[in-house]
Amino acid sequence: MKLLVVSGYVSWDKISKGLMPSHHLYGVHEMIDHYENNNGQIRGYFKKDIFIDGYIDFYLWNSGKKNIIKQTFELLKLSKQYDLVYDILNRCSIYLGFLKKFSLYKTKLVTVLHHPPYRLQLKNSNSDAYIFFDKIYLDWAIKECPKKKNIYFINKWGPDKDWYDKVAVGFTKKNLDVKYIDTGKSKRDRDLIISVANETGIRIDYAGDIDQKEGMARSYKVDLSDDIGMVYRILQYNTIIIPVQKCQKELIGPLGVTSFLDCLALHKPIIVSDNVFFAKEVEDNNIGLVYKTGDQSSFKAALNKLSFEEGLYERIQNRICNYTYPRIEDYSKRLLEIIHLVYDRKE
Repeated sequence: MKLLVVSGYVSWDKISKGLMPSHHLYGVHEMIDHYENNNGQIRGYFKKDIFIDGYIDFYLWNSGKKNIIKQTFELLKLSKQYDLVYDILNRCSIYLGFLKKFSLYKTKLVTVLHHPPYRLQLKNSNSDAYIFFDKIYLDWAIKECPKKKNIYFINKWGPDKDWYDKVAVGFTKKNLDVKYIDTGKSKRDRDLIISVANETGIRIDYAGDIDQKEGMARSYKVDLSDDIGMVYRILQYNTIIIPVQKCQKELIGPLGVTSFLDCLALHKPIIVSDNVFFAKEVEDNNIGLVYKTGDQSSFKAALNKLSFEEGLYERIQNRICNYTYPRIEDYSKRLLEIIHLVYDRKE
């Protein structure tokens, strides 16, 4: 088996060195016995009990419309060297899949679909399998393109818990009198954070581009090159908040899910807007508080409740410490099943 993984960022470099949690490679790291440098490029070699012979290479898809045609033809040629292309961020599948639809692209293609709507891609291009984070997304895809439902698969993304545990060994807590941190940037409701923090007097730190020294809501400069440093930062706080903006879409994509994996792996209670797909999981399992998206009074009530209701934080923390959730090893096993189904399928 020769597998090519396509992503929008070079996660394989840090993961191969133990500097980033492996879930950023969506299940392939767990299949790898070891990495080697192959003509200046990192290559992962399969564990023998998975594939007796074979390897995994990686391709960086650069964003920007000006890069699409060049990279599509580059991958069209490159893919001939591989049995399967695994598009983990849905960067190239709509273009290669269009060629596949007309039998101009022969390599097997497995796509992780992230952000709906999917209609344009599902109807105008072909992959050999589509993977969704949750049943809510699979059901949406069936509604938009039911004829492909036999190649739709749910695979619940989970954290690389072992990596977090190893990193946490070197952590030293500072005397930081701040309970709440927002760790992401994508579609976050910054106006809500700032307004409610100022009104309640509850300090919230949030991911930004500068380190602010004043105010009840303060941005901190995110260093994307240091995942270990980010874990150390999170561990200074009691609670992660994931306030995703209100959107006109009927269904948003998996925004905030990376921060959610941090919560699970680091046993951090969560306050989250009700428009994210994992909000029901948080609510049903009492591992955090869910507020009405964009509603200032609802967000304020959640902050006050967790801050001041006696014993509530401890009860939630105890539940999240004992909560059973999928891990990246589970994701990898399911991915391998999907790969075998695709690879063995007769054309």
